[in-house]
Amino acid sequence: MSNIQCLPFLEGTKFIVVDEGVEATFAETLITGWLKMWQSKNLSNKIEMLLFSSPKHLHADQFNSMKLDNINISDFYSIKANETESIPEKLQKYLTTFPQNSIVIINCLSTLSLSVGLEKTISFVEKLKEKAGQLIGISRRDFGNLNIPKIETYGTTYLKLEQHFRIAQNNTIAYEGRYTHRKPGGGILRQSEFVTQDVTTYEITSAKISNDSSRKTKKAFSEKPKAVQTSFRIEMSDKEMEQRRNTPLPYTAAINPQKTTIYYEPEDVDDDEEEDLDGDLDI
Repeated sequence: MSNIQCLPFLEGTKFIVVDEGVEATFAETLITGWLKMWQSKNLSNKIEMLLFSSPKHLHADQFNSMKLDNINISDFYSIKANETESIPEKLQKYLTTFPQNSIVIINCLSTLSLSVGLEKTISFVEKLKEKAGQLIGISRRDFGNLNIPKIETYGTTYLKLEQHFRIAQNNTIAYEGRYTHRKPGGGILRQSEFVTQDVTTYEITSAKISNDSSRKTKKAFSEKPKAVQTSFRIEMSDKEMEQRRNTPLPYTAAINPQKTTIYYEPEDVDDDEEEDLDGDLDI
């Protein structure tokens, strides 16, 4: 059975894109849970982590405390004072030195694109895909125009992380993951799951969200908005509508519909002189 917990082990997951938003920043937490699983399975693959959005020491300290080894971290985020190599030069150098068939994690594609541009980012990723055994890239949805277009079709597997209406229990985080996976034979696998992770062990637990149950949000549980209350009645009954239709307007008269007539009633200020009103103009 396929689920988010075992997604990296699913057949054909050559390139996984984990897409997170500002309300569901759980991509790093999820991948840490996958790292724990890889370690438990004693995989022989080297694990390479490329950092473009956070300094190396944060992850190194975390992995050491969790006793995660066999992980090489390359820091493209921190810049040393005496460093002369540009990021594109570092990327080219990395492509020639990293171990073949490694599991490569990019954190993250969005900041890489911000640093070197979209074209060079895609070129770098394509070259990595040729040499890596598996590639996992984090994408962040709220980079505006800097987002990679059509990111959901970029990899073999696209995983979108979102908030979920359920409340997480103590020492756990909860979110929803929706993934689309293109099978090697040409089929498409789509699934939505409710995911929880322990904040200490990073253990992943997930449950499938059935198609017939709508994904509710917190807003769905709020009360329906009340009708606007006014100090006067604005609706009209059927009887009042009938009276309105049958009431003649004060500025109309019963005239022959085939003839157009202008009705004029002189006022007190008008005079009845028949003289030429334009006589003083010498016309």
